Amino acid sequence: MDWSEAVCFQLLSTYLKGVLPNSVLETLQPYIQEAHSKLAQQFPDVPLKKWPERVRITPPGPTFYVPKVSSAVHAAVTEAVLLGRQIAVHYLAFERKQAKRYVVSPLGLVQFGSVFYVPARFDGHDDVRTLRLHRMSKVELLDTSSGIDQFDLDEWIEAGGMGFGGQEQIELVLRLFDGLGERMREAPLGRNQQLVEESPGVHLLTVTVLQTVQLERWLIGLAPNAVVVAPKALREQMRHHALTLFQRIERR
Repeated sequence: MDWSEAVCFQLLSTYLKGVLPNSVLETLQPYIQEAHSKLAQQFPDVPLKKWPERVRITPPGPTFYVPKVSSAVHAAVTEAVLLGRQIAVHYLAFERKQAKRYVVSPLGLVQFGSVFYVPARFDGHDDVRTLRLHRMSKVELLDTSSGIDQFDLDEWIEAGGMGFGGQEQIELVLRLFDGLGERMREAPLGRNQQLVEESPGVHLLTVTVLQTVQLERWLIGLAPNAVVVAPKALREQMRHHALTLFQRIERR
């Protein structure tokens, strides 16, 4: 194993461990161990050896603790996704105090922040629901097909599957203050984003986006440096959030 391969396996074990099936991880384990051993060798004249120490992936918001997922659960679910099979799973929903057994068709695995989600169809239903991996227990791999080959994960995500309920496309108009517009120029919300400077430090942004709960939470997080100009319904919703926050602060 050369230094480039050792660095690749080191980064793979650090950042992709949760999204790979256990069977694949077991196959890769000897290579990962060899990579660790090679990178532990004392060769200060090899700059690439230091690369894993000099790069990091950090979340855009607060760092949350990663919920614990049973290794047996992870193994069964990832194998089901890999092989296109159904699972029988005990799942603890938010509104329940005890886990309930379901037969579901897992249709993928998505990491969102520190949490892994599984888009799935419950047996006898056609709609796709989102299950949290760490709320699963006693997973049994079944012989029946999940129909995953007829499911487009990217299309589901783009339609708002991970946005907690995708809604219609909207033309979002924001007035941005304190230089926020320049940051949005570097990382646009969409391909058709338009940014006009109205005055020093103040920009008007127009872009077509999918309205989701995640978008609304992001807008709340931008306050007071961003004001929704349109659409009117979203502007009123943001106004309601701001008034509610102000009232709760005043009560204290």
